[in-house]
Amino acid sequence: MERVLVMYPEGEEIERVMEGLRVAGLTVMRPADVAIGDGEGIALELEETVFLVDDSLKGSQLCSWIRGVCDAPIVVLCADYDEARWSRFLELGADLCMNRPVNVRELAARIRSLLRRRRMSLRGDDEGES
Repeated sequence: MERVLVMYPEGEEIERVMEGLRVAGLTVMRPADVAIGDGEGIALELEETVFLVDDSLKGSQLCSWIRGVCDAPIVVLCADYDEARWSRFLELGADLCMNRPVNVRELAARIRSLLRRRRMSLRGDDEGES
């Protein structure tokens, strides 16, 4: 199951993006939807999850935190193209930066591409351990 965990402030724009990703067949979640320990919610399987964050200071902190605990793909939605900002996010561990407003079909395709590469990488790691 291909999942997108949206670590992004509430708002009309992100709600439109989330709905478009659902229509594209992706499972879209907010942190409150994720099970922690024995809690209720969806168990987070990182090999099938992409994190979607914004380009705020909190987004950069989230990017660093996510990369510190796992290597799941991170997509940052940015207000505009700013080379220094994009470079900073990529150095913090983001896999992709895209401008807002985002084309949801393109975003869904890029998310699937990141997940496909992640699955292939994990399979390669598993084969190397045998």
